[in-house]
Amino acid sequence: AQAYLADHFSERITLEQLSRQFAVSKFHFQKQFKRHSGYTPAEYLLQLRLQHAKEALRMTDRSVSQIACDVGMPNVSHFVALFKRQEGTTPAAYRASWRTG
Repeated sequence: AQAYLADHFSERITLEQLSRQFAVSKFHFQKQFKRHSGYTPAEYLLQLRLQHAKEALRMTDRSVSQIACDVGMPNVSHFVALFKRQEGTTPAAYRASWRTG
């Protein structure tokens, strides 16, 4: 399941889709995923998306809105809020800190 999420992180993925993909109930899938990874599927997917976003912020000149779309988060303000909550800084400030430091 982790490999599937890593391969499809930029797509819209629901717990319903994952449970169908792996032929188990949503409850069972979520419980087993958390037991094995320490994260819920949604938390794991968010971590993957933010990891890819941080890499893109460091390595490319693509806009924050383009990076948000590229990692499967087309609502830019939601992306910025989640990024800031997780990293303690905005995507633009994160990029600037890599460019200057």
